[in-house]
Amino acid sequence: SIYFFSNAQAARAQALEQSSETDCSDSSVPPGASGPETDSLSEPHPDAVPSSLSLLLGVISSAYGAAFVFCYFFMTLGFSVVENLVFLFFEYLGGSNTICSITVVLTVIFEVPIFQIAPDLLQKYGVGWMLLLACITFWIRIVGYTLIPEGSTWMVLLIEPLHGFTYAGSQVAAVEYVNRNMPEGAEASGQGIVNLIRGSANVVGLWLGGFLQDSFGPRVMYRVFVAAVSVGISVFATVRSTHRQQEEGYRIVAEATENA
Repeated sequence: SIYFFSNAQAARAQALEQSSETDCSDSSVPPGASGPETDSLSEPHPDAVPSSLSLLLGVISSAYGAAFVFCYFFMTLGFSVVENLVFLFFEYLGGSNTICSITVVLTVIFEVPIFQIAPDLLQKYGVGWMLLLACITFWIRIVGYTLIPEGSTWMVLLIEPLHGFTYAGSQVAAVEYVNRNMPEGAEASGQGIVNLIRGSANVVGLWLGGFLQDSFGPRVMYRVFVAAVSVGISVFATVRSTHRQQEEGYRIVAEATENA
C-alpha cells in the first residue's frame, strides 16, 4: 500500500508541474515582461488620497501659508492656557463658582453672532483679516486678565465677550484657508491638518503654561503668552502685507461666484 501511495503522490506532483508549465507558456505576458496590465498595478491610483504630510506641506508651501500656520499655531498656543487654566486664575483672583459659570455663558453667547456673519466677513475682508482680528482680540483679553487686581474678579465679565471674536474668527479663518488649499477630494482630510496644528499647540501650550504658572505665577505666565501671540501677529502681518494676492484671489473668486 505504501508503494502504490508513493507512486500516486509522484504522479500527482508531475501532473501539477506540467499544468503550471502549460499555463506559463499560454500566458500573453511572459514572466518579467511589462505591459499595460502589469504597469497599471504598479502605478498609483489617480483617486488615492494624499498623505497627511503632503497635505500639510501643500498648505505651508508658500510664504503666506507658512506665516498663516505660524500665526494660528501661536494664537492657539495662548488660547490653550485660557481655555484650560483660566478658572485657576479666577480662583487666584478670589472669584466664585458663580463668576466662572457666568463667563462660560458669555463666551458661548458671543460666539454665535460671529459664526453667523462669518461668510460675509470672509468675502469682504478675507481669511487673513479674520485671523488677525482673532489674534488682536485675544491679545487684548489676556492683557486685561493680567491687569485685574485681586478681589475684583467681576471685571473679567467686561472682557469675556472678546472670546467670541477670538474663537469664531480663528476657527473660521483656519478651516476656510486650509479647505481652499486642499486638492479635490481631500477637503475632509484637510480639516485633520487643522486639528493637528491645534492639538499640537494645545499640548505645548499646556505643558509650558503649567510650568510657568507653577514657577512664576499666573500673571507672568499670561504675559509670556501675550508675547508669543505678539510674535505670531507680527510675522503674519508682515508677510500678509507683501503677499496679499493669495488672500485677494479668494475674495475675487467669491464675488464672481456670487454675481454669477
